[in-house]
Formats: sequence, C-alpha cells, structure tokens
Amino acid sequence: MCHKIIFPRGVSIFFSLAAILCTFAPTLADNPPALPSPQRINVGSVDSICGIRTAPGGNLVVLVTQAKAINILLISPDGRQISSTPVPPEIAHGINDPWRCIAAADREGNFYFLHPGDSKIWMLPSGSAARSIDFDSPVNSFAIASTSDGEYLDEIGATSPGLRIHIPDQTRKQLILAGDGLTALHVAASGDLYGYGSDQLIWHFSPDGKLIGKIGGGGAPPPNSTLPGEFVTPQFDVAPSGDVYWTTGDYGAVTKFSADGNQAVRIPGGDPSGQRWTSPFFQIAGLAISGDSAYVVGGTIMTRFPLSMIAPGMPGVAVADPRVYGLNYLITSPQPYKLYLTPTVPLSALFEAGNRATHQINLQYTVYDLWQKIVAGGTEPLQIPGNAQVTIPLPAINLPRLGWYRVDTAIALADGTILGKRTNFIGRTFVDPRLPIPPKEVSGWNDLDTHKMVGMGLHRFAANQINDITTYGPAVAEAKKLQVPYFFQLTNKPDVTPANVRLILSNQPDLQRLEIMNEPDQQGVSPEDYVNNYLKPCSQEAHRINPRIMVMGPTKCGIELQWMDRFFKAGGGNYVDIVSVHTYERNNSMDAYHWSWKLQKLKEMMAQYGCGNKPLYQTEHGYMGNFHNFIQRPQWQARSLFEEYLTCDRFGIGPAQFMYYYVNEGGFADFSAEIVDGDRELYPAALLMRTRARILEGTHYDSAFDLGPVGNWLVQANRYAGAVSDVLILMNTGAYKDIDLAIDLPPSARIYDCWGNPSSQSARSGHVAVGMYPTYILVPRGSPVTMKMPWSEQNIAPEATFAIADAKAQPDVGKLTNGELEFDFHDEPDRQGMIASDDHLPLDLTATWPSPRTINHVILYGNLSDNQYCTPTAYTLEARVNGNWQALDQIHVPTEGNILNIGSITRDIYPRFRAGDCRCDSFPFYRHHLRPISDQGDRGQHDQRVPLGSDPRRRTDP
Repeated sequence: MCHKIIFPRGVSIFFSLAAILCTFAPTLADNPPALPSPQRINVGSVDSICGIRTAPGGNLVVLVTQAKAINILLISPDGRQISSTPVPPEIAHGINDPWRCIAAADREGNFYFLHPGDSKIWMLPSGSAARSIDFDSPVNSFAIASTSDGEYLDEIGATSPGLRIHIPDQTRKQLILAGDGLTALHVAASGDLYGYGSDQLIWHFSPDGKLIGKIGGGGAPPPNSTLPGEFVTPQFDVAPSGDVYWTTGDYGAVTKFSADGNQAVRIPGGDPSGQRWTSPFFQIAGLAISGDSAYVVGGTIMTRFPLSMIAPGMPGVAVADPRVYGLNYLITSPQPYKLYLTPTVPLSALFEAGNRATHQINLQYTVYDLWQKIVAGGTEPLQIPGNAQVTIPLPAINLPRLGWYRVDTAIALADGTILGKRTNFIGRTFVDPRLPIPPKEVSGWNDLDTHKMVGMGLHRFAANQINDITTYGPAVAEAKKLQVPYFFQLTNKPDVTPANVRLILSNQPDLQRLEIMNEPDQQGVSPEDYVNNYLKPCSQEAHRINPRIMVMGPTKCGIELQWMDRFFKAGGGNYVDIVSVHTYERNNSMDAYHWSWKLQKLKEMMAQYGCGNKPLYQTEHGYMGNFHNFIQRPQWQARSLFEEYLTCDRFGIGPAQFMYYYVNEGGFADFSAEIVDGDRELYPAALLMRTRARILEGTHYDSAFDLGPVGNWLVQANRYAGAVSDVLILMNTGAYKDIDLAIDLPPSARIYDCWGNPSSQSARSGHVAVGMYPTYILVPRGSPVTMKMPWSEQNIAPEATFAIADAKAQPDVGKLTNGELEFDFHDEPDRQGMIASDDHLPLDLTATWPSPRTINHVILYGNLSDNQYCTPTAYTLEARVNGNWQALDQIHVPTEGNILNIGSITRDIYPRFRAGDCRCDSFPFYRHHLRPISDQGDRGQHDQRVPLGSDPRRRTDP
C-alpha cells in the first residue's frame, strides 16, 4: 500500500523523491537443523498414570491404575513395556488415592510400594510373595539408593527423622534430616538427599543429613507465578549431574534448576499452536530422569523430553537467575487508581513472600510524562528482611503538573545487575465533584463509578445471560445517581424475543432506550433476517408496552455500507428510533479522514431511506492499548479515542450517544482495549477523557473549522459553545510532528494543554502548534476566531510525473496525487490504494517536474502499523545540493520500547510486568517543512526498520 504525497508550494528547489519503504524479511536456511522435540509414549490402556521413578539401569517404574487395579509397569527408556506387576489386592484394597502412592525398584528387579501414611513399605519380589518392611510410625516417602558399598532404602516418616535400610541384610540406622514433614524423597548419585517441604521448596541435604540449601522461589502456584523456578512441585527428580528437574504441566512442561544454583530454565507446556505436551497441571503425577531424557506423567499421558530441549536459547525457553526469587514486587499507593490530587505522590514497594537469596537491593525509578520526558528519578537502597511479604515506603515523587505519568522501576544488585523491572501508571488530576474519584477501586461489567470518574458518557447494560436483567437494579440506580445515560440491550440471538422485551420492561418500566441484538452479523444473522424476525417483532412489542421508548439497532460490527443498505432496504429504518452502529474498522486504527467519509456516507444513506432525522449512536467500540501485557501502546490508544470523539461530535454523536465498551478489564479478555487496567491504573486515554469532560462541561458541539483540503487532512478543529465561554479543541490527525496553524484569537483567549494545564503558547502570537494530543482554547462566547494553514493551498504533486519500478503498482500510481486519501479498509473497493508486488521490496517512488518548482512542505500519508502491511518508521529526507545529498529532516518513531523481561536475567514475562513505552506506535502523516534550497532534487533515504506486527513480505508502503 503506497502513501499519499502532497507538495504545497513555498521554497524553490528541484525535487526528485525516493519514497520510504520497510525492512526485508529474514533469510531462512534451506535445511535448518532438526530441533529436539517431545515424544508421546504409549503406556497402553490405563485409567490413570499415578507416578514414575527411575530404576537402576535406566528403566522406568510407572505406577498406573487399570480396571480398578493398581499395577507397576516397567518401561524401557525408548517406550517399550517390559513387564506389568500387579499390586496384590490385599495391599491395594482400600486405597482411594493411588496418585499419592510411590513405586520403585532395586537393581535385582524387586519392586517396592508405599501408600504414604501407612507404617509399612511393601517389597514385591519377582516370583515370590509380597512382604512388608515395617516401621514404628507412618511413612511419608522413600527412595532406593545405590552406592559403592551396597543398595539402601531410605525412608522419611511423618513424625520420625527417617531410617536408612541396607537392602541385602535389612540392617537399619537413623537418617537424620533437618526438615519435618518432608515428602517426595530422592537420592542423587552423589548420595545427597532431596525432599519436598511443606514450604513448597525442595530441601537439599548432604549424605549425612545436613541441610545444604533450598531450591525454588516459594512463589504462588500457576497461573499466578510464571517465573522459571518460582514455584516448585513434588513431581521432581535429580539428574546424575546434580541438576534438579520438575514439572508444572501445561504451565511449564519441565523446569531445570542447575546444580550450581545459578540458573533456572523452563520449557513451555506446549507447542506454539497451543497443543499441550503433558496433562494439565492439576493432573501431573510425576517426573523422572533417565539418561538424556526427562519423562513426565499424568492423566493418561506419558511424554519424553530430551534434556537438550531444556537449555537457554531453545525455542520458547524461559531463563531466570534465582537471585530474583522472593523479589517479585508491586508498586502500591494509598490513593485509589494511583490518581493524586496534589503534587506529592507517596508510593510503596510491596515485596511478595518468597525464598529470598538476596536481601540488599537498590530500587531505581524514573518518571516520564506523556511525551516521554523525564520529570523525576533516583535510586533508593532497600533492605528486604526474611522471606515474608513486606511493604517498604519509597521517597515521595513530585509531579510538577496535571497529567499522566509512567513510573519505570527496577531492582538491582550493588554491581548494577538488574533483577526485575516494572512499569506503573500514575496520574495527577483536578478536584471536580461532577467527576468524583471513588473512595476505593471498582471493577466489573457495570463499573459506573470508574466510568463516571474518567468522564465517559453512554453506558450499556447487556443481557449476556437473559436473567442478568433481574440483577441490574442497583447498577441502574447508580447510573441514575451519577447521571450516566444508559440503555439496555437484548444481546444474544436466542434471547431476542418479544417475551424478553416484556421481561426487560417489566423490570425497567422507565427505560428510555432498548437495543435489539448485539452485532447480528457476528451471530450469523443476515440484515433481512434481523429486520423481519428479530427487530420488527421486538420493536413492535416494545412500543406497544411503552410508546415513548427508543428502539435501537442494527449494531452491525463495523459500518459496512453494503450491509447497512440491505438493512434499510428490508425496512429496518421503520422499526428503529435510533440508528446504532459499532465503529470497528480494520485493525484498531483511527483515521479521521476515513471515519468522516464513512459516517457521511451513512448519514446520506439514512436520509435516502427516510431516517435522516433519527439520532445516530455509537454503542460499542474500543482501541487496544495493551496487547495482553506484551505490547504497550497506550499513547496510540489515547490519540485514537480522542480523535474518534472529535470526529463523532461532527456527526451528532456526542458523549451521551457514544459508548466506549472497554472502560476496564470487565470486557473481552482477548480484546484488551481497557483504559483502566487490571491493576486499576489509568492509561492516558482515561485522563484525557476526564479532562475533556471537565473542560466541555456545560457546552455543546457547535461547528468544525474548515482548513482547506490539505489542512482538514492534517488537523481537526472543533468549536463547542458554552454559556460564558466557547471551547476550541485542536488536534492533529496523526502527524508525528506538530502542525503549525495560523490563528487569530481574541486577546482574552486562554490556551491549555491536554491535561488542563496553562499552555506556554501565547494567544497573541498568531500561531498555534497543533500536536498529536488535544489543545484547548477558551474564548469569550461567540467571539470570532479564524484559522488557516500557513502555506499556499496549491498542491503541485499532481503536476509531477511519478514512476515506480513495479508493473503491478505503476497503473495505480495516480492514486497517490488525486486529492483523495485511499486506504485499504475492508468492503470499500473504491478506496483501495496502490498495491505493490509482494517481492519488490523496498521500492523507490520518483517524482519529476518538467522545470524547477517551489516546494516548502512534503506530506506523506499511509498505513498505521496495526495490520499486515508495512509502514515507514525511520527515514531521512535529503536534498541534492551541488551534486551532493544533504539531510533536511529525519523521522524516527520509537518502536522498540521495553518488553519487561526481568532484565537480562530472564526472558520470561510476568503477567503483571508491563511494557515500559509504546513499542508499537506509528503515524499516518509525516510532514516535512523544508528550508530554502536551490538545486536538483530531494529524496527519502529509508532506514531498514519496521514496527512489530508489520509483515514486509506482503505489501509495501512507499
């Protein structure tokens, strides 16, 4: 997809432009080496696999249930079943929890069996009757140890210190271990002992029973803990090397803790497609090491994992330094939503309980504003005592102005090694009783308190389950109290019946608005079917019961004009009092030019079918500001939402008619468009909307300023009329750099930034820099204001001859300069832009004029990086002076950002650890204001860089 190019007149130069393209796809080896992979082992027909141990010589002892019997299978390392030995019925009788039982073998081929809690271990000799090894107290676990001076059975009891029994002559001696209540005993080839403690750590003992150390982080179980080694299970084994392995099933098939204690490595629980390698976590029964493989069992599944898979650098592997254990921390605040009303910001660091190897750390912090400028920072030494949860107050931060701020913190050792990172969002705001901040944080589907706090308008009560209708009384009362406009929706196709209309109106007799079905196109309902079988009968029943009710529809997902035309042709306009739409377009990007074009087409269609005077509502939309805690782009979200509000205002869709569906994480988990996140912290969109609501209180949309064709592409300028003052809102439509606007304001005009702070811009200067976030200007009611772009409106790009070295693209090259902004939004073939061949990347676009021309601006329009196409993010614009190319301007959009991964120590991502800045950000407009240069040409020199999510192998954007 190619970019629109505009050349307003100004400075005299000759121009030859090489457009900016994207990076190449990586070259893959023709025959990449085969990677080690898991192998499923067939254990035959079993009801469940209850445990696994390694026998001397490397065979595997697998405990299973089959037809209500307990059997011990001997399986070779390559998966062949060697034998099956039943546990005698008189021993197995009464055992209802076979997954707790332990089976092992000695080097003579005898099996041993224990039901933990019994006072005997059964020996099952090959070819002879079972006999018991009796103890004075209940037994928790045992292990067979083969040493140079013989073979032993080591036992640990529930209350006793344990025994070591010499198997050949049954002589016994005490086994003194320092831990009480240990289970899952294992003996390494070195003679060291390992047991699983009640603290959910693996205790490591010397052969004579002295505690050497504990293994694991002591963290919460999955899914709340994902750092490798942070949570340990009793399903572990010890390799001859001393490395300890365990499994957390689908949350991590195998984790290795190195013998030197310096590293934990974990492989995922399944392949990238989501296919599990093991049974689920709650079914896992055991892990054993034999030779060069780990074997994991549970449910009816046995899987072999080559140990070479479990190494740094292998696909999907996560690595951690154990020094980070016990240092998972949260930044906490006494203020709800971390939203402050004063400059002084108190914060604390809460360290969760864990097995800490490190107690003295430095906490580093940096505070950034919305424009990524540092406003505060420092380093604070912290002493973290013991292993319990602890909260430590941090030095107060001073926020100089109202606004949204990002706080990046890191914990580091004295040598500078980073152990962990975290990003939090805080805000400083105004006091306004019309936008009250709740005394405590709130969440949920109908979170009216947060909704009102951030200045949102319309709210929806959706009947996802029809009986939900009867539970909404308190939430509706809260909406009325907070003066939040709302509507009810019959959501799912099976529930869209006249009977359920009666149910809603009997519960809500004063309901003003009722929407019929959510996105019928997504529920397999055609426009005609929707009108005749759902909308018409429900609308008629609603009006029969309450003639004043406003029925809403059709809520098509995305304003697909062909679908809407079929809706109106089927008579749908006769049965709605409000036309409601969902403005999802393409992949979550906001393009004011496109939105205006689409909404205008829809308004024309409504007028064509006699609905021109009916209100238009937007009843569901959202922009993803957080890709599932992996990619952060909250600035993009903020700009998109505000820009859509400005656009919708122009078409009669004010806040009372606009519903942003995703105020918090109560919406769809797979569409993370919340503006208040799961930690109850505000993204910048939330504070932008709160500020807008305060400044526009008591006003109504009045008009839009006409800045000419090119100016209207670049800037939105709306006027809102009030009783005393009018408010102007100026915002560029996605230009990376500020747009200069010539403006004539009354002397008393006051200019404010997007947070409501007094602006440094002067109302008397005659110019305003219009940035990517809104600027507010307050002027006396009705006072005249004029504004225009500070350049000639003549666009000389159409006078040039454009050439591109691609046969597919060349026929459409005229679309770049035809005065329209073609794009690639779906279902609009008349707006399809120029498409280049997939394999012609990058491409140069050259513009040539028959004689030197005057140029003072170059404007490029193209894709946002939220799709499968490419977009320019880094390039230099150059001019040829005396035969040499010289740089005139440079664009470098920061696209790398911080994917917080506990520094260099682990490549794992905490679910609650978030990216530090906008990793995925781009802009549809790039404007270059050129200084006077007189010579032969200009060009764009592209940097081989493309934002995350774009695929340069598909299409190009010159």
